[in-house]
Amino acid sequence: MQLSLLFLSAFVLQFLVIDAFSVASSSLTRARSTQSGVNKKSETRFISAGPHSLVHKATDDDDARPEEEGAKVREDEGEDDPRLYNINLSRATGIDWGTDLSFRWVYVMNIEPGGAADLTDQIKKGHQLIAVNGQSVLGASFDLAMGALAAADGREVGLTFFRGTREELQEATVGSTGPSTITLTVREKGEGPEKIITAPAGANLRDVLIANNINVYQSITRWTNCKGKQLCGTCIVNVAEGFDNTSRRGIDEASTLRDNPPTYRLSCVTNMHGDLTVETYPEIGAYQWTR
Repeated sequence: MQLSLLFLSAFVLQFLVIDAFSVASSSLTRARSTQSGVNKKSETRFISAGPHSLVHKATDDDDARPEEEGAKVREDEGEDDPRLYNINLSRATGIDWGTDLSFRWVYVMNIEPGGAADLTDQIKKGHQLIAVNGQSVLGASFDLAMGALAAADGREVGLTFFRGTREELQEATVGSTGPSTITLTVREKGEGPEKIITAPAGANLRDVLIANNINVYQSITRWTNCKGKQLCGTCIVNVAEGFDNTSRRGIDEASTLRDNPPTYRLSCVTNMHGDLTVETYPEIGAYQWTR
């Protein structure tokens, strides 16, 4: 009798161990599956590629591979300009984005082979980005355009492009994206009343000043400067008003002016996108000439 009970107990214990192992194995499988789902998240990376160009790459989860899902193309030619077209693209666009020296006017700088954009056979290097999901980024800053891309919901994003150069796009949109000219007010140190200059929107500050016989260089650098190539760091002006209407500082400019007030700019790399007032010959310490 005791032997029978002992045998029965051993059998029941073996069954419980097998059942417990099966439950644990099933739980482990579910845990791995859940973890795999958690790891599949969209990722956006912003990459700096030097002081005068920025690159943006966007990658989506593993399920959004273009070769599996395909790049769903919806090309609607513009009613007024056939150079405009719309495309619905995977958020993993396969596009490297670039800008001009003012960090505006975002365009297709490079296309990754085999990526979503490449598979459409519509998007080409040099095409200008106009809108993201209907939100205009025409002439917008790099940060604003990339923010619109990052904020897109779902696995696809609607992009509007222009087939052509930035100059062609600007020519086609004159009058629809703001004034074509800006007013530059110049306060020359020791030179009497202010000077008022009308210049094209987007014009380079140094070029406009020099063209109007306004010197931006101090001391002997008037004759020894680098002619606007951002090599000497001596064409410094103070943007007294309208600082937000200028192009964003690049890495090199920020380093050159690191010990100066935040409103100081190197005029040779400053583009004007709105009205502003500048002062020539601002106060500069000796350190600026001994770098």
